[in-house]
Amino acid sequence: SVRAYVLGDSIRHIHWASTARRGEFMVKEMEQEPSGDIWIVLDLQRAAHQGDGAAGTLEYSIILAASMAAEMGSGRERRAAGLLTASGGNVIVLPPQPGQAQLWAIMAALAPAQATDWSLAALLRRNRTTLGRRHTLVVITAAGANQDDWVAELVQAGAQELASTVLLVSQPDNEALCAPIVAMLQRLAVPVQVLRTDN
Repeated sequence: SVRAYVLGDSIRHIHWASTARRGEFMVKEMEQEPSGDIWIVLDLQRAAHQGDGAAGTLEYSIILAASMAAEMGSGRERRAAGLLTASGGNVIVLPPQPGQAQLWAIMAALAPAQATDWSLAALLRRNRTTLGRRHTLVVITAAGANQDDWVAELVQAGAQELASTVLLVSQPDNEALCAPIVAMLQRLAVPVQVLRTDN
C-alpha cells in the first residue's frame, strides 16, 4: 500500500506513480516487524520521582537503564541500544549502535545523571523524528498517578511504527498509585511492568 510521506522516510521508498497522480510525495508501505534496535528512554523528571539515594526511584531508574544497556550488548542476541534522556538542563541523545564503545558512551552519560525539569512527554515530543521508525522504545519512568500525558506520546510513537514497553518504577508503599496508568497502558496494548525499588 502507499501513504503520505513522513519526515524520516527513505527516498528509496517513494512511489513515483502515486506521487505524480496525487501531487504530493507518497511512499510504499511494507509490513515489517520492529527492528532489534532499542531506544532506552529514561525519565528523570524531578516531579515524578520519590525517595532519596539507593532507595529512591531516581537512582533505581538510572541503575535499571545501565543494566538494560549492558544486557543488550551481551548474550547471543547482541542488539543495538541507544539512550534518550534529559539530565539537569541537557537532553542526551545517543542513537542505537552495537558494540562495547556504545555501552561505554551510555554508561558515561548515565554516571553524572541528575533530576531535571524536563517531562517525559516533552522529551518524547521533541525527539519524535530522532527516534526514527521501526525501533523499540523501552520507557523507564516513575511517573504514576496524575502524570499520564506521556502516554499520548507513546500512542503517537505507535503511529510512527515504534513499539513501546514501559518499566514503571515504584516505591513499595506507592505501588497502588501505579494501577490507573497500568490499566491505561494495558487497554492500549502497551506491555508494562511495575518494578519496586525494594526488589
